[in-house]
Amino acid sequence: AKNYISTEGAAALARALPTNTGLRVLNLAQNEIDGPTAVTLCEGALSNGALTSLNLSCNEIDDASVASCGSILRQSHSMRTLDLSKQKKASCSGAGTSSGAA
Repeated sequence: AKNYISTEGAAALARALPTNTGLRVLNLAQNEIDGPTAVTLCEGALSNGALTSLNLSCNEIDDASVASCGSILRQSHSMRTLDLSKQKKASCSGAGTSSGAA
């Protein structure tokens, strides 16, 4: 969390997700990730098939992309926790805790 990955780094991670099936938890809170990139990450997480927790809290994700991520990951058999809280410059003190079921 808060690694300043940004949209470009998150897009690279999204491309790697489908083949990185050993990954179970991914925390990308506070990384300035935008909506389209978040959707790409959620699609990658769905293709991954092993990821159980994805934290995208405290980023720059618009409401439509939040809804898209929820719809995509509802199809996942492995995902148990998806955190999309506190988007668009909401107060993010204490971010990094995963909560909210997919």
